[in-house]
Amino acid sequence: MAGMSDHRTSEQTEDRYARQWQLPELGTDGHRRIRESGVVIVGCGALGSNSADLLARSGIGRLTLIDADHLAEHNLQRVASYREQDIGRPKVEALADALRAANRDVQVHTVIDRVRAGNASELIAQGDLVIDGLDNYASRYVVNDACVSSGMPWVFGAVAATSGITMLIVPGEGACLRCLFPEAPPPDSVLTAGTSGLLAPTPRLIASLQVAFALRWISDPDSSRASRLLFVDCWDPSWFEQPVARNADCPSCSIL
Repeated sequence: MAGMSDHRTSEQTEDRYARQWQLPELGTDGHRRIRESGVVIVGCGALGSNSADLLARSGIGRLTLIDADHLAEHNLQRVASYREQDIGRPKVEALADALRAANRDVQVHTVIDRVRAGNASELIAQGDLVIDGLDNYASRYVVNDACVSSGMPWVFGAVAATSGITMLIVPGEGACLRCLFPEAPPPDSVLTAGTSGLLAPTPRLIASLQVAFALRWISDPDSSRASRLLFVDCWDPSWFEQPVARNADCPSCSIL
């Protein structure tokens, strides 16, 4: 109504997250850490957009969205928050609008660019944790090396067809991506959405796990389960976890 104030009391704001801070795993202290923290989303496709949506609804304090691509019609089948009218827009701008509409309290910063060796350290410094929404290992290695160098935790994730993998990486605490994959697999050997298709629930499932890992680390770093690679298939339901040992000769994290 005209003339009505848009101001909300702290009690009204907190009520929004009541079901979250009531969790014994989080509590009010964990919820406060989430509200005070920032996450960098590198890549705003299927994984990144779903992760950003969940983080915004969880009340994360700040989100930095990084992607250089524009939205295509085929993206709509597997991503959250985008609409038909967003086709042709930069992904980060369309996603930012959706996140602000979902939760006006979240600060959203957009970067229309690709992560490269020359800018990675500066870009990831805008948050307290990084979530991988990328679709290629070359860029993931850039993120991994920048995070390891700066001590920034990040959550690796990859999806194709009906399955996906994810792992929390905490530099100095366990294995990094180069410990898991010392060398990038040949591009023609890696399944991607473009080569194998992608079932819509798959990225939402893996993104949900990535965000759960992120929220757990943010709320209580001592409880994190780093260096455990999780594999999930959502079509023929299966789930297994594999510990990943730190490589003493890893070119990225062996110097820590």
